[in-house]
Amino acid sequence: MSQEPGSVSIEANIAPAAKKMIEEARTQLGYHEAANGHTKYGQWYADRHHDPSFADANWCDMGLSWCAAQIGSGSVVGEYAYTPWHAQWFADHKHWGTRPHVGDLVFYDWDGGHSISGIDHVGLVESVRTDGRIVTIEFNTSDAVMRRVRTPAGIVVGYGSPDYRSLEDDMAEVVSLGAGAQQQVPASNDISIQFHTEYSDTHGHHSPDGFSIIGGSTVWAVCDAIVQVTGLRANDAVDIAWSRMKPPAKDGDPWTVLDDAWRTPFRAAPDGSLRAALGGQLGLDKDTRLRLRVYNHNAYPVTVASALAKVAFLKY
Repeated sequence: MSQEPGSVSIEANIAPAAKKMIEEARTQLGYHEAANGHTKYGQWYADRHHDPSFADANWCDMGLSWCAAQIGSGSVVGEYAYTPWHAQWFADHKHWGTRPHVGDLVFYDWDGGHSISGIDHVGLVESVRTDGRIVTIEFNTSDAVMRRVRTPAGIVVGYGSPDYRSLEDDMAEVVSLGAGAQQQVPASNDISIQFHTEYSDTHGHHSPDGFSIIGGSTVWAVCDAIVQVTGLRANDAVDIAWSRMKPPAKDGDPWTVLDDAWRTPFRAAPDGSLRAALGGQLGLDKDTRLRLRVYNHNAYPVTVASALAKVAFLKY
């Protein structure tokens, strides 16, 4: 952004995740709620928390929570609709203070109180001016997303400082997963293998059925799997693939296969058993899910007897 007189830009010195949070919020500037108060942020929160009343509710906090989720920072920014609870969460985690930093969430009490319970509103600190004022991006201010310049004295209760630095990790995160039970693949059909434990590195975010591997940011996923299939006839084949999929907009809707990585036909041994090893690398982002899939082209069902998977996540 262009800096106004009396402001100071220190973005070069802040954590990359804090910069991403600010950049994401900037993309929303100018968004305006519908006449009935409905917003995409409220709808997102309502869908995630299975409560339609949030779709038309006050959205200053839900908007910032939405931004954090888009960049995979929900675990450090938090996900709230009620500002006093959000501020208390920062206080409980020892990330609450009275001095602003770029990337902080600033909590206001318009009546000038100093108690967390009296908080009315929240914004994101975009920059700090040398005269003590703060430049913020705020959701649900004049029913829109707007940039504001605030004088903290008399209205600011405190600042929640997300632990953005904790998200900086250049080492691979290795996840090992196993199938929890045998799974049948119907004739002329396909399934995603359901693991005993789903993996998600996005705070509070899981797929509705437990099949997915969910990343909170853009990563390379280095994948390996061993899958055992039984019930085949000698030399008959099934395809196995690591797949990128798009989740449904709401629970119960179908998933969309975006692409299959290394989809490979594996043929059964004379006794009808099959042991397949499959590996490779693909890109994964916050809008896609990684699944291990089995395609059965045969006119009879087969069984996934066991499956083991290991995925290493490497940041771009």
